[in-house]
Amino acid sequence: MVTTTEKIGELLTQLQSPDFYERECAVEQLAACDQDEAVAGLVLALEDSDLGIRELAAEHLGQMKNPTAAQLLIRFLANEDIGTRNLASEILVRIGEPAVEHLIAGLDTDDHDVRKFIVDTLGLIKSDKAVPALSQALWDENPNVVCSAAEALGEIGSPTAVPHLIAVAEKSEDARLQAVEALGKIGDERALPVLYDFLATDDPMILFAAIESLGYIGAVESVERLKPFLDYQDQTIAETALKAIITISNKNDGHVVEDLPLDRFRSFLFDGMRRGEEEITSFTLKRLRHWYGPEILRGLVDVIDSVDDDKLRAISEIMVEAGPMAGEIMVEKLATASDSLKLKLLDILKVTSDEQIAMKLAQFAFD
Repeated sequence: MVTTTEKIGELLTQLQSPDFYERECAVEQLAACDQDEAVAGLVLALEDSDLGIRELAAEHLGQMKNPTAAQLLIRFLANEDIGTRNLASEILVRIGEPAVEHLIAGLDTDDHDVRKFIVDTLGLIKSDKAVPALSQALWDENPNVVCSAAEALGEIGSPTAVPHLIAVAEKSEDARLQAVEALGKIGDERALPVLYDFLATDDPMILFAAIESLGYIGAVESVERLKPFLDYQDQTIAETALKAIITISNKNDGHVVEDLPLDRFRSFLFDGMRRGEEEITSFTLKRLRHWYGPEILRGLVDVIDSVDDDKLRAISEIMVEAGPMAGEIMVEKLATASDSLKLKLLDILKVTSDEQIAMKLAQFAFD
């Protein structure tokens, strides 16, 4: 009777067969075993000449979530072939938590490219267990590793990393942007002082990231710091400030802001509604109950086909409140509207139209 060990040995030999189907069969049978030797065979199959064999072995390794596989895969992160490195990283991410210990151990390598690859992989796994090692990697001699460590800590989102990221934001020009972005993703108010300091920077990318991060943190006190940027010459910065204020408002039940110079941001707000951005859509519809004119109503008509039923009802209510002016604008739009938009406009017009509007609608009676 053939023992399991002997069977695995035969399958390992079969992996060297010139026949594709024999190698494929060997991979499938090795995947059914949980012995370390079988796992090693699947890792070996990642170097097969055929992409199909490599992908099959990778699929099984990811499903097994075996620590031995993780330990053996680390060396592939130093492979000269970028495809092999990426495949190994993908498997390690799928293995997840069991791979973290071995990835951290691999950070001792002298190869900064491998260290960066390991840091990137830990960020994708998103395990809190990696936070101490990644925090230490923030002081790596290689700036690429430092930037990746900051990004990884932002992806993990652990408050434990906040003091380390603040220190890097203050002291490292190379990784400042990534550290500021990470602080926003984590959302801890301890980052507010350093982010406020960066509002005075001349670097537009750092300024953009600081404003965005203040929005993510959501502290009401930040609104007054952000308001001046609504008048900023750079439209992108101004729009980012408004988006941050909207985010803060939504995090605080919408009671943060009332008087904002919204005329400058009509296109930004309606584009956000058209893209289906929930925060912008909700904010805009609330403000439009007290802020409408011909251009605003035309903007609303243009986004009707992009919103869900609840938002459509809100738009309908605004159109009803606007009265005959809204009816005129909707009738104008009917001439060029798609069939779906035309039906929605007609439903609203049934409620809003007066006798004069009703006469103009007659031409669409048989459309």
